[in-house]
Amino acid sequence: MEASITLKSIAKKIDKEVVLADLSIGVENNSNHAIIGQNGSGKSSILKILVGIIEKDAGIAYIDGKDISTRSNETRMMTGYMPQYIDLDDEITIYENLFIYSQLFNVSEDKAKLRIQNFSEIFDFKEFLFEKSSNLSLGMLRSIQFCRALLHDPKILLLDQPTSGMDPQNKLKLWNIIDRIGNDKTILFSTQDFSEAEKYADRISIIHQGDIKMDGSLGTLVNATKGLNKFEIRFKHSVDEEILSIFNDMPTVLKPTINGNSIEFYSNSKNDFFKVLRHVIDLEIENIDINFCRLLDLYLGLVENGLE
Repeated sequence: MEASITLKSIAKKIDKEVVLADLSIGVENNSNHAIIGQNGSGKSSILKILVGIIEKDAGIAYIDGKDISTRSNETRMMTGYMPQYIDLDDEITIYENLFIYSQLFNVSEDKAKLRIQNFSEIFDFKEFLFEKSSNLSLGMLRSIQFCRALLHDPKILLLDQPTSGMDPQNKLKLWNIIDRIGNDKTILFSTQDFSEAEKYADRISIIHQGDIKMDGSLGTLVNATKGLNKFEIRFKHSVDEEILSIFNDMPTVLKPTINGNSIEFYSNSKNDFFKVLRHVIDLEIENIDINFCRLLDLYLGLVENGLE
């Protein structure tokens, strides 16, 4: 499928710290693409570079086949951006914030008024349109920022942790809208909510230390673990760290850890689990749990090493 967003060998330093290092990524046309990573891993920087808020130090980036460095005005006009932070002007009303934004993108006055009205009803901020942002909750302001990004009906949406700070009801409204418009837009969003990435993204990129470490559909990423299971044995009482010595002669076990009253570890073989169970059978076992690795397990294993 044709790429709608392409970044090649992107590098960026901020305050002499490397934020992005030779990063390359492609986002397919009319798809939902998630970027997940730790705080400071470079997620926001990717979006800011694409929308022109910060400049890359090296590399090349295209939106809809247009170089963002040489055709920035064109690429910005086709892009709707929702930042992670609140950037509404608190000296003017919510309505004025939205209306002025729409004018920057050449939306007609009638269309702007209609869209503001519609969004304010969907996200329940109609009665606050003529309030200033300082009088509104964080969740409501995040909803307003999302609506603002859509006012000019952009071809591409860049959303930085879009549901952060939202209540569950408005989170659902946001994703329902994205589901409805997703076939006609390219949506690149960052998130630390792994369930959102699993549920709503066609493709997921895991970024760590400024570069993409894994990339693909959820099925592709999970299959990369080659049937890896996460095992947990939970005890009635806390267990001593010395119990981890039982794993010394089990080279196929990955990342054995004690978490509260539980032992957790990863393995492709249930025989490893039975071996461990035999060692601890005399302790007061409260519960056992076996799950296929999911996105969160894969991510934690990747950034903490051991599951690559």
